[in-house]
Parts: sequence; C-alpha cells; structure tokens
Amino acid sequence: MKETKKSIRVWFGIMGLLPILFTIIAFKAINNTNTFGMLGILVGLIPSFAYLYFVVKFNHYLATSPKILINFLIILIIFDVVLFFLAKGDIFSLLINVIINWYLIRNIKRLSKNEPQLK
Repeated sequence: MKETKKSIRVWFGIMGLLPILFTIIAFKAINNTNTFGMLGILVGLIPSFAYLYFVVKFNHYLATSPKILINFLIILIIFDVVLFFLAKGDIFSLLINVIINWYLIRNIKRLSKNEPQLK
C-alpha cells in the first residue's frame, strides 16, 4: 500500500498521541513520591511532542528538508534501542516502534522524491 502525505501525518499523530495517553494512565498509577519514575515518564514525552510538531509542519519539512524528518526518526530508533537495554524493556514494543519508524522513513524517502523541492 502506498502511503500519502495525509496518511503519514496520521501515523505521526498516532505515534505522538498514544504515548501521551499512556503517560496520563501511568501518572495515575505511579506513586507520587517516586520522583525518578515521574522524571522518566516526562522524558518519554519529549518524542511525543516532537511527533506532534511534525504533524503540523509535515508538508513544509517534506518539501524543504525531508532529511530532518528522516534524522528525527533515526534518532528515535536509537533512543528506543538504548532505553530498551537500559530499562530492560519489552522486546515486543521495541520491535513495533522500530518497524513503524522504519516504515515511516521508507515512505518519507519515497514521498520526498515525488515532492517538488523548495529551497
């Protein structure tokens, strides 16, 4: 299936909103005295807000500098792998995140070739 600009933006929105939803649930479940756990949850929100920023600016970055979108996704893959090894996380969620980000990278590369480049 060939993704369109609109569907890639939807993927970015999903990847940004789901962690925010899970963070709200985690805040309700975590003990308020666990400062380190709360800090870790807040750090995890940074990529979510970046995804949402790119939802708004997707067409601009695709036309002017798609490499920024691609580099962002590559950094997130590295971030996920590092967190997996540091926190001994779930391999299933790591694989899902890596596969989705790889899929987005591939489609952004394809769409950027078809998009007229603006400088």
